Amino acid sequence: MSNETFFWKLLSRKIAGEATEQELKELEEILIGNPYWQMLYNEMHKKTATGDIQETEAHQAYAAHAVKMQIQGKFNSPSILPAYNVGKNKSVKRNTFLAIGAAASIIVAALIYGMPYFEMKKQQPGSFNEIITKKGSKSNIRLPDGTQVWLNGGTKLSYSNDFIKNTREVDLVGEAFFDVSHDPAHPFIIHTNKINIKVLGTAFNVRSYPQDETVETSLVRGKIEVILKSRPDEKIILRPNEKLVVNNKSTKLEGKLRPLLQEGLATVTIKSVTPLAADSSILETAWMNDELAFFNKTLEQIALDLERRFNVLVIFEDEQVKQYRYSAFFETEGVEEILSILSLSKKFNYNTEGKTIMIKK
Repeated sequence: MSNETFFWKLLSRKIAGEATEQELKELEEILIGNPYWQMLYNEMHKKTATGDIQETEAHQAYAAHAVKMQIQGKFNSPSILPAYNVGKNKSVKRNTFLAIGAAASIIVAALIYGMPYFEMKKQQPGSFNEIITKKGSKSNIRLPDGTQVWLNGGTKLSYSNDFIKNTREVDLVGEAFFDVSHDPAHPFIIHTNKINIKVLGTAFNVRSYPQDETVETSLVRGKIEVILKSRPDEKIILRPNEKLVVNNKSTKLEGKLRPLLQEGLATVTIKSVTPLAADSSILETAWMNDELAFFNKTLEQIALDLERRFNVLVIFEDEQVKQYRYSAFFETEGVEEILSILSLSKKFNYNTEGKTIMIKK
């Protein structure tokens, strides 16, 4: 039995009230030697900020459920925090995340896309082509130069009919993953509302929804050059496994740009991408695998992802609930099941009428 499996077994027995004195002693020794597991243990057993008994019990009940799924091999240990080897078995599904704040808990679930659906509008010669992916679906296209593009729900990509004759340029509203064909003579440029991205040949993700608080570009391989539209003379170079985050409300550079592992106060920051599992997958491209993943996001931000994934409308009846924060990974559950799981961590209520979901405290 591996150390990890032994830890989850002991923790499960403690939560269930079945651990012997010897097992409790062994668990204590393991926690002393593993700061990450100690943090996870503390998160599972702490009381909520309000001290509400029912809410605390809900946290702990779901923590016990998470442990049970760990033992059954449903998912690996979280790898957001410093590394412990979770094994090389890629058939074991993804990590969950350690949630931040008073509402923290471990959440795991699943989600599935609807059937792909998109429109391609061809204009007259000399004008633009538009590819629009509807909410509730995603699509994959090949541009005239051979570049592969995956479009997330609620995304529009447009490019000129003269695309391959000069500079390869596209306009993006929404989220897309680009695997750009190498062509030094014809740079590939993506235009969004806040930034322009210039590449020769590389793979990266761009998220630029008008409704979101931020615009992000995450580099998987190669190198990209990012230019802020408000500061066209400044060029920012990203390295693999870095992402640039720009606040949608402002593009003022604050302080020195540098890689960050935590949330910063700067309007523009460079961060590390968020790893999901031992197979090198990352949170920023989870949507390509029909997965929904988020780390320390508000329920208001999560609602936008749910709208794009399930083609629903989410309405909040309470402003406070919008600011509840969650971290989670989903793969095959439906929207109501996702909301039900999230509400175990920080309590809220909801009801559904057709494709409209009302969320209240």
